[in-house]
Amino acid sequence: MRDAARWLRDNRDRYGLLHSGWSAEHLGERDKPHYWDDFWGLAGLYEAARLAERIGAPEAGELWGAFDDLKRATAESIRWVLGEQQRRGAWETYIPTGPGDVGRRDSTMIGTAAYFHPLRLHMGSKLGDDIDRGGALHARHHVRALRHRRLPARRRLERVRALSDHAVGARLPARR
Repeated sequence: MRDAARWLRDNRDRYGLLHSGWSAEHLGERDKPHYWDDFWGLAGLYEAARLAERIGAPEAGELWGAFDDLKRATAESIRWVLGEQQRRGAWETYIPTGPGDVGRRDSTMIGTAAYFHPLRLHMGSKLGDDIDRGGALHARHHVRALRHRRLPARRRLERVRALSDHAVGARLPARR
């Protein structure tokens, strides 16, 4: 874990985000950074730091430092994107695929839903309440889109449940 955390710490771009690459090729161009990578990196660093703390590993402080640094860079980038979209007249706040996609609203935005599920980065407001609000609006957009797709009802309900947990603030009733 320590080596993986050090790799995440040491392999970032000039803005502090993880480099673009093929890890999120289904979300857009390979040469653009995607928040997907940063969200997964944050989740991994957070869990590694918590585990190191629990077992009393001397690397716990180093792991928390790597988490805090990536958290700061990711939050600053998202806040810049939200501000830029507002400056351009966007009437609602949403988080696009990455900082290179300001104002772009399309199916690739689904990668940002990982912030909520399965990563649950919104729990404990790890990036900040303002980012949680932007992400919630983003997830609501996908919940609405999923409701209108022609998916079998059971699959559609499973996807809506996964996104709605945080976005709409209540769990849907369990299927009987």
